[in-house]
Amino acid sequence: MMYWYNGSGWGGFLAMVISMVLWFGLLGLILWGAYSLFTGRTTNTVTPSTSVSAMDLLQQRYARGEIDEPMFTHMRETLRQTTPPTQQPHPG
Repeated sequence: MMYWYNGSGWGGFLAMVISMVLWFGLLGLILWGAYSLFTGRTTNTVTPSTSVSAMDLLQQRYARGEIDEPMFTHMRETLRQTTPPTQQPHPG
């Protein structure tokens, strides 16, 4: 028995459709919240970091094995040629 549907034509049908949409929306919000909670994923909070130099990134890629030694040497020399003297990395 559907007590909330009084059979009053389109008004009752419209009320039924609106209530279904609201319930499905609420269910969707609950599922999205649970998913975000359990997976630890939130909105994009990645911010660019200006404290890491290009040379640091190059050294990290080499250390992880993403690039080989000839590529590392070539890219390091290219960086040294294009980096202004005030921003030259310290040797070592």
